[in-house]
Amino acid sequence: MTIALEPRRRIREALNDAPRRSFLAAVVEECYTDAVEQAAIETGLSPAAFPASCPYLTEQILDSSYLPE
Repeated sequence: MTIALEPRRRIREALNDAPRRSFLAAVVEECYTDAVEQAAIETGLSPAAFPASCPYLTEQILDSSYLPE
C-alpha cells in the first residue's frame, strides 16, 4: 500500500506558513477534496462513493506512520 505523502507534505508546509488550527482545518478539507477528485479519476468511481468530508483526525493525517485499518 502506498502512503499518500504529498498531501501530508502540503499540510506540513502550510503549517510552517500559518500554524493556526482554523487554517489547518481548511487545508485538510482542500487536500481531501483534491484527493477525492484524484481517487475518482484513478478508480473510475463517482466522487459520491467517498465520504463527503475527511474521516481522519488531523493528528492521524500528520503522523506519517499512521495507516487506516
